[in-house]
Amino acid sequence: MPATPRRVWNQISEPWNWIGTGTPDPANLDIQLVKEPKLRAHGSVLAEEAPHHLAFTWSWTSPRYAEVDVAVPRTLSYKQATGQVTPADVTTMRLLWAVPSWTLPADPTTVDIRLQRQGTSETVVRLEHRDVPTEFAGSVQSFWDWALRHLHTLLSKVPCDDFPWNR
Repeated sequence: MPATPRRVWNQISEPWNWIGTGTPDPANLDIQLVKEPKLRAHGSVLAEEAPHHLAFTWSWTSPRYAEVDVAVPRTLSYKQATGQVTPADVTTMRLLWAVPSWTLPADPTTVDIRLQRQGTSETVVRLEHRDVPTEFAGSVQSFWDWALRHLHTLLSKVPCDDFPWNR
């Protein structure tokens, strides 16, 4: 990152300012993600050793919803001989549906961030998100890839609007 560990720390130690908005209570983080108002995360700080180490629990408290087209029967056909009911005429409706790639289990996971000075004004950021179920690893990876790019943007003042949920 193009900043000293102290400047990076000032951003990451307040996740509600870095990756979203929410309550600034380290014991009870409640974060609404940037540009994704229906997606929330909850957690609490586990370790805070300024300016080198931050760890917190993380669990999604709401799924992300997307508009999808769903086939819905308008009329049904009943076969008296077999008792079978089948759609006779189908229409399409647009509904909000939970997007599975962003629906994580409620069990908390752990985010561990470590900072190490590199040179006079740069910092290496090591971010590890532990205990993530295998089926969600790709989604979580793309979220934190974006979060680190966004952190770089905040520190360097170079715009970055590439949010993972817009892909």
